[in-house]
Amino acid sequence: MNTNQPNWIALIERLQAAGSLTEKGKKYAADVITGLPSRNPSNVAGRNLIVDIASQKMGHTVQVESLTIEAAYAQMLESSVACVGYWAQPIKLRVVCKCRDGIERALWITLDFLVLYPDRLELVECKPESALHAISLTQPGRYSRDDTGRWTSPEVEAALADYGIHFRVVSSADLNPVLLRNYTLLEEVRQASYSSASALEAIMTFLQNRRDGVPLAELVAQAGSAFTKNDIYVGILRRDVHVLLAHCLLVDDRTTLVFAEEYQAEAYRLMKFATVEQSERSLVLKAGTRLRWNGTNYSICNASRNKVYLMAAEGSPTAFPRDLLCSLIGTGEIELLDEVVVDGADQAETLKPYFTALTLEKQLLGKARNEFLRFLERHPEAKPEDFGLKPIKTRTVQRWKRAAHESMVRFGTPLWGLFDRPRPGRPRDALPKEMRDEMTAVAEELYFSKTAPSKTFVWRALRQRREARGLPFPSKGAYRRHLDRMKNLRDATESRQGKGAAYKYDASSAGGKNWITAGDFPLKVSQMDGKSFDILVVDDETGEVLGKPTLTLLTLPHYGSAPIGAAFLFEPESYRSGTMCLRDEIERFGEPVKYIVVDNGKAFNNATFDSLLATLGITKINRPPRDPRFASEIEALFRVIDREVIHNSAGNTKPLQTAREMTAEMNPEKLAIWTLSALWRRIEHYLFTMLWDAPSAALGTTPRLAFERDQKRAPDREGRFTVPPDQAKIAFFPEVDGVTRVVQPGRGIFVEGYYYWNDVMAKPHVEKTKVRVRYDPYELAIVFAAIGDTWVECTARHAPELRNVTERTRHLQVIARRRLKNNHAERRERTHGRKLACLGDEMLEDEKALREQRRARAQRQLSKPQHAHVSPQTEHSGGVQSIGSKLPKIDFSHLRKTAA
Repeated sequence: MNTNQPNWIALIERLQAAGSLTEKGKKYAADVITGLPSRNPSNVAGRNLIVDIASQKMGHTVQVESLTIEAAYAQMLESSVACVGYWAQPIKLRVVCKCRDGIERALWITLDFLVLYPDRLELVECKPESALHAISLTQPGRYSRDDTGRWTSPEVEAALADYGIHFRVVSSADLNPVLLRNYTLLEEVRQASYSSASALEAIMTFLQNRRDGVPLAELVAQAGSAFTKNDIYVGILRRDVHVLLAHCLLVDDRTTLVFAEEYQAEAYRLMKFATVEQSERSLVLKAGTRLRWNGTNYSICNASRNKVYLMAAEGSPTAFPRDLLCSLIGTGEIELLDEVVVDGADQAETLKPYFTALTLEKQLLGKARNEFLRFLERHPEAKPEDFGLKPIKTRTVQRWKRAAHESMVRFGTPLWGLFDRPRPGRPRDALPKEMRDEMTAVAEELYFSKTAPSKTFVWRALRQRREARGLPFPSKGAYRRHLDRMKNLRDATESRQGKGAAYKYDASSAGGKNWITAGDFPLKVSQMDGKSFDILVVDDETGEVLGKPTLTLLTLPHYGSAPIGAAFLFEPESYRSGTMCLRDEIERFGEPVKYIVVDNGKAFNNATFDSLLATLGITKINRPPRDPRFASEIEALFRVIDREVIHNSAGNTKPLQTAREMTAEMNPEKLAIWTLSALWRRIEHYLFTMLWDAPSAALGTTPRLAFERDQKRAPDREGRFTVPPDQAKIAFFPEVDGVTRVVQPGRGIFVEGYYYWNDVMAKPHVEKTKVRVRYDPYELAIVFAAIGDTWVECTARHAPELRNVTERTRHLQVIARRRLKNNHAERRERTHGRKLACLGDEMLEDEKALREQRRARAQRQLSKPQHAHVSPQTEHSGGVQSIGSKLPKIDFSHLRKTAA
């Protein structure tokens, strides 16, 4: 991250001093810059994508809620030299709007960006082009076009008049996807410079003799000792060499040309992209060609190089300048009347509807009409009733004559014109395919979303979108029936086959290929997800079943879902598995990915994981919830792993899916034999060797060869993530709550109820200072503190119970203690109540034993002679002497002798 941001407050004050900003605008901008975003991007409708952009310009993460518009505009601001800074979701603005009912109301709206330029401050609203068209039809004051054709908002501009802040509307039509993809590729060399002082001179020497441009692939092939591949991209980014970034993709290096001078690139643009290709039609003017001008038919009787002689049906030839005649023909004022030759195939296609609807009755009726017309030519008094026809009017006879003549001219027989035209009628809701496709798309976007608006609301939205483009729209009844058919199909499939089968009828989010998901360089976009495998793993010493392992994968969707990182653990998905997966990817490839697509699970949406991604400069894209189709590549890879590896291994739990068909011999717990380490060795070989060398139909080669090919063409990203070897492991450890801890004299740092100590903390300049602390989630007995310029290892003092204890184990222990504490009555019932019952049973048994002992003692007392004297102490003391004192002592010496 770039930590050298300018002093934005000073720039705001400079704008106010120059008169470009008012005091009210200065206060508003200062509050936005120093405060937090006014709201968090939401996905209530279920169709937005939450994107966390690791901004190098701002030095922190910028969160937006639209991949195709807001994130794209943020990328443009990142690459813009004029932009000093930008902030997403600024403070709400009070705007007086005229609503649909004509009443003016004050609304608080949140715009998308506040952008700071050296000479102005600008608020930006990003919206799709279709949405702007729809709103402009119902609320012209909200959005409308100015004289230059750009979108404006008179109501917002009026509200910003007291602020001195400019306003701009950015639509999807304003964003160039080619330019965005090129900026994303060049961002990898933004912080780089030329490898040597003579690198640019060497590039210019190679380009100076090629005025028509050099293909980028040829220039990259010349990279060597004089200049490197990255020097070329640095020159393009700094505009020392010139490429048409708005028109040519850098990834298409064979067709993209590099020029030494800017005027050469401009000339190429004018020739290639600014010149509209016109279709030229050859006009042949010869004798006999028929023309129509001002309603009069002419024919060419002679034609020379400069003049053409036209002759009407009556009159003499008229000389016409050839250039003027060609110009009038081109503008359409003079119409050519050449004969159009229709072949048999066209005639058959035209007559096909007549043929399919032609019955015997229609044939007889057509022949009767033909005979009537032929007889009518010779006998004007003929009547249709004489030929078996119904009485008709004169205009019907005239229509039959015209139809018979047209059929004679076109088909060579008058019968086709006298047959009744096929009138099957328009089926109900028989709409064009283009209209039905848009009806389905709008229904999936609005009607079947989480907000679930009414059918009338959705129909109005469709009507506004089509009216804005000048297209016809369906009636409300037709669209309501279309929605009912979609809903019935979805509900019927869900009730019969379940939600999984009905998922294909749900609305799919805007995935597809765009400026981010296009694979322009190898480690650009990746997908991360996890899955618990259907296999039981045993302990390598005791053979005890330990449970199911979980695999977290990081894959490249543009290379056949080739894995680039993995974490194989017993615990479910968590930030720990995601962190270990990223660490594994960096250890294998030496650099992090640019974009990562994750789901909405808690494992990938927490402060620890987001902090790590921001540190590595990775932009996180949250795919829509419950929409595996958005990242279908990694979901399909998990199914392939199950089918090819897991379900073919001993101890897999697939038979449990059909438990009634199982036998005792098929029990996975009895068949489990794989240990965690042995299974990981096989899976690692499958993921990073076999899958990378497997041919892919989409790539036309193996993922390894395609990756190496694209790596030679793309900029080198070495040095993008540089961490000393001794700190590489610590960089992936999470930070404690609050980031820092105070070093207590003689005790150390206090973390989660324990003190951690290192001998360095005994130095006077370290005591009572704040230090950053990180901990190892798989060994809680140690933490790492940043003292000075190094990370030192600190050990828990007097805490042997933390040895070999992981964070998950501690978490489970805390949950168990909290559950017992919250459910005290239940715990007492389960523990103390049962123990009390057992104590009662034991006391009953003890009472029985004591009673038997008393009985035996009494019987032994009776078996011995009694002594009749009475103690004088008993007679005179009046006290009560214990009964035990009167009982004789029992001699067990004979039992001991017998045992001996």
